[in-house]
Amino acid sequence: MQFLRLLWAWVLTIVSCAVQADEVFQKVTSLDEINETDSYIICSESVSGAIYKTSGNFLGVCSFTARQVKGDYIEIDPDRTGTNEIVPDVFRMIRVRNGVYAIQYVADGDLLSYERSNNNLHKDILGTSDDRAQWRFKTYENGVYVNCASRADYFISLYKGKFGVYKKYKDWHDKTLLYKRIGTRAKRVVVGNARYVSYASPDKVELTLPQGLRAYVVDQAYPDRVRLKEIGAIPANTAVLLSGEPGTYLMPYATQAVNTVGENLLMTSDGKVVGDLHTIYSLGQVEGTVGFYLVDSSVKIPEGKAYLKIETATAAKCLMMWHDENAGITTAVQQTEQEAHDMRYYDLCGQRIRSPQRGVVIRDRRKYKVK
Repeated sequence: MQFLRLLWAWVLTIVSCAVQADEVFQKVTSLDEINETDSYIICSESVSGAIYKTSGNFLGVCSFTARQVKGDYIEIDPDRTGTNEIVPDVFRMIRVRNGVYAIQYVADGDLLSYERSNNNLHKDILGTSDDRAQWRFKTYENGVYVNCASRADYFISLYKGKFGVYKKYKDWHDKTLLYKRIGTRAKRVVVGNARYVSYASPDKVELTLPQGLRAYVVDQAYPDRVRLKEIGAIPANTAVLLSGEPGTYLMPYATQAVNTVGENLLMTSDGKVVGDLHTIYSLGQVEGTVGFYLVDSSVKIPEGKAYLKIETATAAKCLMMWHDENAGITTAVQQTEQEAHDMRYYDLCGQRIRSPQRGVVIRDRRKYKVK
């Protein structure tokens, strides 16, 4: 029992490596950083609010959680429904003349303007020559003020809980900040030293794989191991294993439909899945060996993490992973005559190694301990 509780700490070091962030924005601190090709959002410094549509053509404020604001960066994941993490409208800055820009919606090309009669912000079909569509961006020490070009004493801000264009009065106003998007529509994942991490793609989000990152499903299980099958892209709402050299990877959203993966024994935890010391396995690393380990009955698998439920489990503490070292695709249980006496060396994950080092290795389907 103590072994498994200790083991779960190792499991968490792997499954907690995956970090989901849909879009990443960096604070703009100089007008020199503004151009007409990048995308931006406008925020209030004091509340980390951003402009987004509330209804119709009017705009409101989207509040971020503290964990989304990381120094000069904001991370947004719009796929997490039921929270305040709503993706804001994204704009481009069209240069009208020196220091004066029009703010254009990326989605439909409409320009952001304001209604002088009631100070409401909205989008409209305007030309850049219309002064209602012209804005000045002034850089100060702690951010960028955004002012209407024809009404320099007005600015975009929050005041008494309402968002709009307000007249400057002494120093009570909030400073507005401009953030530039530096990450595309993608999910970010961090692969640790174990070189494997479990991941579950969100509902309705299909992902492609960047160079250096591979994805696998588990299509068969045996008494002491599981078989991995490599897939070329990740369908929506699918639990997978990702493998690559340690580092951070961005998995872009797929621009076309992704094929289904077929049989997949990996499941996604809803945060209520509890180990049972018999059928529930989770990815982990113990003494340098990566595999699926039994989960203690007092432990819940975190929400969004992949796990295995093997109904015919034989109480094996660990299920090793096996796949072909060339294609990354699993080998069949029935081996050819040539494979029957494989004198090559493999580690416990089924990956071929050139020369055995200290530890446990596999040769001719048998385990050997190298001292």
